[in-house]
Amino acid sequence: MENSSETDYHQVSCIDETLGEQERSTVDYSGVGPVGKDSVITVTGTDKSNDFFEEETFEANKSGEQVSLEGGESGETIDPYGYLNRGDFSSEIYKVELVNLPKRFGIAQLRKKLVFMGLSPCKIKSVDCGHFAFVTFRSEADRQKAFEVLQGHVWKNRPIRVKMAAANADPLMLKRKHKVNVSDQPVTKQLKTEEDADKLTITERLNNTVTPLWNIPYEDQLKTKYSTIREFIKRLGRQIEKNNETAKTWLSEQRLLNEGLCCKLHPIKASPVLNGYRNKCEFTVGLSPEGKDNTVGFRLGSYKDGVISVIEPDDCINIPQSMKHVAKLLQTYLQNETARKAFNPIDRQGFWKEVTVRTTASKGVLVIITFHPQNLSQEEIDEEKKHLKIYFESLFCQGEDTVSSLYFQVESDRKEKYEDGICDHLRGKKFIEEDLLEMKFRISPLAFFQVNSSAAEILYSTLADWCKITQNTVLLDICCGTGTIGLTMAKKVKKVIGIELSHQAVDDAKFNAQANGVENAEFICGKAEDLMPSLMRQIEGQEVVAVVDPPRAGLHSDVIRVIRKSSFVNHLIYVSCKPTAAIQNITDFTRQSSKRVSGIPFRLVQAVPIDLFPHTEHCELVLMFERENQSS
Repeated sequence: MENSSETDYHQVSCIDETLGEQERSTVDYSGVGPVGKDSVITVTGTDKSNDFFEEETFEANKSGEQVSLEGGESGETIDPYGYLNRGDFSSEIYKVELVNLPKRFGIAQLRKKLVFMGLSPCKIKSVDCGHFAFVTFRSEADRQKAFEVLQGHVWKNRPIRVKMAAANADPLMLKRKHKVNVSDQPVTKQLKTEEDADKLTITERLNNTVTPLWNIPYEDQLKTKYSTIREFIKRLGRQIEKNNETAKTWLSEQRLLNEGLCCKLHPIKASPVLNGYRNKCEFTVGLSPEGKDNTVGFRLGSYKDGVISVIEPDDCINIPQSMKHVAKLLQTYLQNETARKAFNPIDRQGFWKEVTVRTTASKGVLVIITFHPQNLSQEEIDEEKKHLKIYFESLFCQGEDTVSSLYFQVESDRKEKYEDGICDHLRGKKFIEEDLLEMKFRISPLAFFQVNSSAAEILYSTLADWCKITQNTVLLDICCGTGTIGLTMAKKVKKVIGIELSHQAVDDAKFNAQANGVENAEFICGKAEDLMPSLMRQIEGQEVVAVVDPPRAGLHSDVIRVIRKSSFVNHLIYVSCKPTAAIQNITDFTRQSSKRVSGIPFRLVQAVPIDLFPHTEHCELVLMFERENQSS
């Protein structure tokens, strides 16, 4: 899956939006209150775990040069911690560090424990290879309760220590203050990078960021991706061997058979469509390099690198013309038909945040316009929606019928959209439809669907070939989305059971089953870790094949433990859009049986990369596992 599943959906300030890898110190003191630039602190460690500032953004000025954010105007005071004093809520104000945590723990596991102990964490972030984590809260009372409850609490034979932690600096302001990029690159390397960027046109810089492989022949792109996956499989084999000594002999045999790899790696499968393949894009609304407000497009860098300007997507080769046309229509409205400005990530003023466009091969175009309410009344928001609806209705009367579904989403918190946020339907159809493998699939505004429909057909066909299904098989589709994987195999199995967190996606899956004449499919809404234990008891003893297509963060550890303990699940397919993020899941499926993960381990038997994202560095990786007692 391409989407992600972050865990906090509270209102936050600019500092809480999404974070880059900025190194920060933690502090040890017994007082309370915000920790900022004037605090007296004792350094006890570093936090490289920040997750607040916007990612995937870009910028340039009139001449094509990067806009300088290195220092303010004459006499201007630049305060990297100024956001703490703006009056906006930021959970960074109420932050603690938990020290001496168990050797192995998951974020979801820690969150569940904190909630069980009566705490209300906002965000939780751990650091790789560390026994500590950072937790933020919504109030000082919540933070103080954490001290009372957690200080000295023993978890897995380790007494937890709780410390105050410093708020993170706004990286954009930090860059301006120190006149350097906040990255870890040496200054000389930064300067060379900036000089190289200055020589490029805005179009080149935009494509380098959105589609970094755009100027490389596609065959060479595939070779690069295959090589990257091959190196990953090689490292993965070493990790599996480290965690399962009993598999060493088998792994040695596999390396002899598979040119040094722990499993058979098939050649990469190419995308049938190379350009204009994306069926979903999220455009930012902001200032152009020339200072034109309410520009709809992409940014040329990240907020933490001091980039906030927006470039129109006209020259992005992975975006279809229909999307570019819709982006232009919305830009025309925002620049000419409304007095409200774009949302500014620096001071968090402004209203228009984002335009999401979804398209299908059947010419369906669904648009979601995301709007920050600030302090507007409901009547004022309704008036804005009314004007927007009138604008598109007037376009329709003029013969412009590109947009078939129009939605309006009020969102004060960037992360709300990853849950079932509220989208108000303004006009047109409520859904769009996509044709896939001779089936029709309804797609709701917020439901997940693979962004490259043509390549998704190759992905799903591969899964059907690898699942080893029969008419007696119960296919367990975990993180099923709109039901595409299970429904495309439903007529070849006894039953399909899909599990999905999104209510909209589950409703779509049920509708799609009925629309395609599938009567042996059941879709359940909820967290997989909550549903799996009872579900597995219901299907125990049957021939079960599990397919998991989780978001980038991977499966909850409880789901893996349930599958491991269910001895009747002998065949497992794992789909990952970011293999490096899935390595913990993979090693948990294959690690030696223990108190933490019981049951017969799985073995990684074969893998194949499938390119769903031409001109980018990403591709899907399909991994097939079998139980140790089943694989030959």
